[in-house]
Amino acid sequence: MKNLFLLNVSESPECVLDQINNIKKFVSEEEYIVVHISGSTKEQFIKDSQEQGIDLFSMEDQNVFVNPESIETKPGYFLVEAFLSSFEFAKDFDFDKVVLNASNQLYIRSGLKKHLAKYDAGVHSVKANGNFGMFSYQETGAAGSELKDKFMKKIFGEPRFRYWSFHEGSFYAKRYFTAMASVIKQYNKDIAPDKLATSEEQTLPSLFNNAWPNANKTKSTVWMNLFCDLSEIEAIDLIRAGKYSEVQGADMLPQCHQTPPHEYMLCGDFIFGIKRVPREIDSDVRKYIRSLEV
Repeated sequence: MKNLFLLNVSESPECVLDQINNIKKFVSEEEYIVVHISGSTKEQFIKDSQEQGIDLFSMEDQNVFVNPESIETKPGYFLVEAFLSSFEFAKDFDFDKVVLNASNQLYIRSGLKKHLAKYDAGVHSVKANGNFGMFSYQETGAAGSELKDKFMKKIFGEPRFRYWSFHEGSFYAKRYFTAMASVIKQYNKDIAPDKLATSEEQTLPSLFNNAWPNANKTKSTVWMNLFCDLSEIEAIDLIRAGKYSEVQGADMLPQCHQTPPHEYMLCGDFIFGIKRVPREIDSDVRKYIRSLEV
């Protein structure tokens, strides 16, 4: 069964093509890939593509599609909407899982396709405390809090836990993603049509972990090199060698999360990709990953 890989981008067509080739190399050639190009950057992206001799719009015979809709995105704002737009575009394709990807991540070993088939979802279940809002809005203060409360009450009937997870490498069975997309669409329509639910790190994890607490799930499949002294290349070698304990330690923890265990810091046989990879085609990390054997 194919899977649907969703990718939001805003720059560097050659790195986007590099990521597409990375998915095909380490996952499989047959996967569906839908690329969403951020609204304000689309014109420049197309210009850069032409200069680099890259045409993502003519790769449909390779199951690579460009979402015709372009939503303005930036970290914390409208990334979920872009993912949902790409899902809406591809929802009639025959696929099993929806896999969310960042434009600065790459896969580093094979086996992800078999891994996806074993679970209903891959998402962390870290509870976020009150200092870290469920949704990111352009404005702050009481109005934002009221909207969050209305959303939670509408969906669950009473306030529930807010959960946090990296969206990079998270995945959901099509039936779950379809249900969550419907919920968010209804919320945007009925409660806050001018203030969309946008926090990619809490919207989907909170919906999923509250609605399906007993689902057969694992963790996100991408390791984030945020709190570790290792270089990306050192971490890649350790992960590929199965030396997971050597890359999961960290001393500095974000204050916005509750007490350990901090799932997003763990590394194990569920990790198949790494972030952050520079968006430069000739960066040492990208060149190293391209050189890796499957």
